[in-house]
Amino acid sequence: MIYLIIVLLLSLSALFAALTNGLLGLSSTELERKMKLGDRDAGRIYAVRKRGNLL
Repeated sequence: MIYLIIVLLLSLSALFAALTNGLLGLSSTELERKMKLGDRDAGRIYAVRKRGNLL
């Protein structure tokens, strides 16, 4: 049972690390350009990306 919990926690840790790296890899300039073109998803991501130190 303990091994299952360890594997689950390691998997979640890897998932969140990959998601954080993915968000930090996005260019702020590119997201701003997409926002100006009307992409709502880019606006949501930009709000998180501009405060990247909080990730």
